[in-house]
Amino acid sequence: MPEEEKYEIEYGQGISDEEYLDVKSEGTRRRPFGPKRHAAEVDNRIQRLYKRQLEGLTCRQLVLDHADKEQIGIATAWRDWKKVQQLNDQDFILERETMAGRIFSMRNRLFNSAMKRGQMATAAQVLDSLAKMVGCDQSEQSNSVPDIKIHVEAPHQKSLPGS
Repeated sequence: MPEEEKYEIEYGQGISDEEYLDVKSEGTRRRPFGPKRHAAEVDNRIQRLYKRQLEGLTCRQLVLDHADKEQIGIATAWRDWKKVQQLNDQDFILERETMAGRIFSMRNRLFNSAMKRGQMATAAQVLDSLAKMVGCDQSEQSNSVPDIKIHVEAPHQKSLPGS
């Protein structure tokens, strides 16, 4: 029995190494882990992961769950996560100017809802952060705490009478 056939029968590959590496059969090569995905499928998969990142899971949990749901390998899921991080960086660069205004309006809404519900501690914290953002809450030195200055002098050598 030739060695190629023995390899074929023993491992059940159905394709010998020579056929796989044959230059003439370039179009008939098989990928070891299945056919390559189209770019549109990959983009849709990345967008689904991008949407899920606000669910409160850690990035490892997101990636592992993404690999399970999309039926892809963990290495591919981590590559998708890197692309999601690039999208986040692009979003931040594009929205940097408008972000301060949006944060200010969110803090205002949070302050109003905290006051309506009687959550005074939360309202006070939000009000402090709003004041810092606006710049009207400059650090004031409190006059109620005394400022103590201590100066230690070297002892003087006085001669005692009768010595």
